[in-house]
Amino acid sequence: PPCPSSKAKPLRGSSYMRRGVRLSKVMRGCSKILASSAGILAHYEMSEQTERLQYFLSHNWIVSQWHKHLALCFTFNFDMAFWVGIFLGTFFSILTYFDLAPKIRDEEFATHSGFLCRSLMTPVLACTLLFGSNIRSYLGISDPMVFLDKVCIHQTDASEKTQGIAKLGAFLDCSDRMVILYSDVYLQKLWTIYEVANFLSLRSILAMDVVPVQLPIVVFAALPCGYLYTSTLMLLRYHGFTNSLGVMQYIILSLYSTAVILFLRRWAREKMRTKVRLREFDLSTCTCAVEADREIVYSKIADLMRVVHQKSRKAPQAEALEAFNMVVRLKMPQAFDLIIGAVTLRYQHLLFVSLVVSLVQTADYAVLATHTDTHRKVVTYWLQDGVWFFSLWPALLCWAEVLASSFLWIRKYELLWICVCLASIAAPFGMIHQGLVYLESRSADDDRFFGLFVAVTCSTILGTWIFVALRRTLRNYAGQGFHYDRPELKGSDPASQSEAELKHWVDETIDEAHKDLVFAHV
Repeated sequence: PPCPSSKAKPLRGSSYMRRGVRLSKVMRGCSKILASSAGILAHYEMSEQTERLQYFLSHNWIVSQWHKHLALCFTFNFDMAFWVGIFLGTFFSILTYFDLAPKIRDEEFATHSGFLCRSLMTPVLACTLLFGSNIRSYLGISDPMVFLDKVCIHQTDASEKTQGIAKLGAFLDCSDRMVILYSDVYLQKLWTIYEVANFLSLRSILAMDVVPVQLPIVVFAALPCGYLYTSTLMLLRYHGFTNSLGVMQYIILSLYSTAVILFLRRWAREKMRTKVRLREFDLSTCTCAVEADREIVYSKIADLMRVVHQKSRKAPQAEALEAFNMVVRLKMPQAFDLIIGAVTLRYQHLLFVSLVVSLVQTADYAVLATHTDTHRKVVTYWLQDGVWFFSLWPALLCWAEVLASSFLWIRKYELLWICVCLASIAAPFGMIHQGLVYLESRSADDDRFFGLFVAVTCSTILGTWIFVALRRTLRNYAGQGFHYDRPELKGSDPASQSEAELKHWVDETIDEAHKDLVFAHV
């Protein structure tokens, strides 16, 4: 394989240079340390000596502090929030099922239902997402060690700052993973391009996490929208306005879906622009916050290309930089597709949205299962909610992203296309809902319909899990074989001979990279 080891190695060099910072310190005060690039001695003193780093944080200082903070919350607190939500949903379901939770009157079902899950889960999830790292720190749970240039490289001592910048490749070498807080300017900045290329020469592409800074807004917006949705339905049922339930459901879901579609269309256009920029990449067009750093970065890129390509240690800088341009043009568009994927929202993200819309109601209505006269109704109740949670809500959101990414050339009549997208989402939503309700009602008295209902719901959930697992496996397989994807060189025109040789050099550069030779001077 191109990378001799997927694990990070201890940082070589002087012990005082081996530094990292705890994630909770970076995210303290809504990540106020990410507000500007200006560093003071107190920032450097936040870091500590370390042998290895779990994460290398790569970002642009021009991006808003709040966008980056939400992206960090989304990256490092999402799993914790998701499992807290699953635990709370299960806990409240048990309390409600055994009549241990307080209830309110529900006129739609002519009975009493729980309300704790709908009232408490969303605020708890929001707090966990925003303050999960601080909660782990206060509980004494191990906090990951990360690299942040402003903290881990001395900013007030010019000599140590120069040494730290020179050893940036070594920091990458001792990092397990790289987290990229991606924005539209990320691939236009010289330092971040260098960090990405350096990391890909040392690690597999699967060790890189790209988080678009706008993506967390979609997931975070699901919290107030889901809270409004469930609370409104609860109040309407309590006061007996059952005829207005369907209308309110479609209004709230349509508003959230419109916002999601607008974001996804914007993101799809940004992906297209990014691919074009990568295919036409040139180092000379990249910007650098401090122009005096440009020659430093150029020399580091040239060193990188010389080191990983053993046969051309004495290649001139211009030739090494052109080889780097070719690496980015040939390999980075493929890498971008593998990392981002055609569908930006992962299954876990879709489940989280389903959690705040569907599971909170399921938990509070677990009491309905105790009022049924047969076990068959209990089974159909839980299966119907399960298929919505695990399969149908995620599928509808995924379908929304596919529609939003289509016909991007439409701008003048974009509002009309959004209406078409909403109708394309609402139509299957209504038909599937009515079909499940029909099967559930017929299952009470007919064994054939009961068997059909169980078969349809179980196979849908199982098929969703198989599809997600297969998609993840194929992505990992494609990522592992990423470096072996050699472009075909066609034609023997003498004018293109030098370019063909350069492409061959680029492929050899990636395939023969040895991590223990990279930045050996450190």
